[in-house]
Amino acid sequence: MSSKLIKLHILIGLSFVLLGCNMNGANYDDKEAKIDLAVPAILVDSEPDVITNAIQKLMFGRKVNIASNAFKEDYKLMIERSPATDDRGQPLNGREPMQPGIVFSLFMDDDRCLLRRDDTDDVVVLEPSDKVSCKPM
Repeated sequence: MSSKLIKLHILIGLSFVLLGCNMNGANYDDKEAKIDLAVPAILVDSEPDVITNAIQKLMFGRKVNIASNAFKEDYKLMIERSPATDDRGQPLNGREPMQPGIVFSLFMDDDRCLLRRDDTDDVVVLEPSDKVSCKPM
């Protein structure tokens, strides 16, 4: 093999190694949620709609109704999926298999509350400035 070809192989190999090191998740941004270091938490206080807005963000803007005691006794919350309906609001029986609800979990990392959608592992960070507080379970 020529020396240019060997150098090219080494360069490509090093590129993959560096790319892999960058993707390992070891470097955390200040605002990034460290969910693996967080502990389950319950909600102590919250402005109205803060939790609802965070869940809607994790559900790509879909409207949800959340009970006033959500996350106050348990760190898990399940939201039922709406059945498919026709133009008149009648259920489309047989066209949609029963799917489990969507589960959300509340965690605490330092003084921040972290809300995670369990099926996608997407996380919304709720800062104290969002007027929300939680405590470890």
